[in-house]
Amino acid sequence: MNTKYFHIEAALAIVAEGKEFVLPVDGVSMLPFIIGGEERVVLSPVKVIEPRKVYLALTDTGIYVIHRLEKIEGDRVKLMGDGNLKTGEFCNREGIKAQVDYVIDSNGKQRYLYSGGRMFATRIWLMLKPLRRYLLFIYKKLILK
Repeated sequence: MNTKYFHIEAALAIVAEGKEFVLPVDGVSMLPFIIGGEERVVLSPVKVIEPRKVYLALTDTGIYVIHRLEKIEGDRVKLMGDGNLKTGEFCNREGIKAQVDYVIDSNGKQRYLYSGGRMFATRIWLMLKPLRRYLLFIYKKLILK
């Protein structure tokens, strides 16, 4: 999920002070868990880097993304958006700039991304990677109208 650079620089400065920052997001790369253009994420300082968590990262290609950490191999990290079908992004651990624990929906309701139910849904979604193309098509047609 790409975000605007001027927001990111401000966000990183605030997060570096140990504070949270609410950042609007756009794009569809984190569907169905984060809806770009409608929702915002709450960035906070990184506490621990671990798979299945969502982070704001600066990739090897110099692009900031908000994606789920898929795999850690030594100092290398692979991230992939929940709405992405095949590709992922890579960075070093230092590229992980902030973590995302909460999403704020269009009604102002804050949702914790790692509740038991959400983590169960995340595990199922990750297992359904070969079917994402079809599930996302249905989701976009029925839910996002």
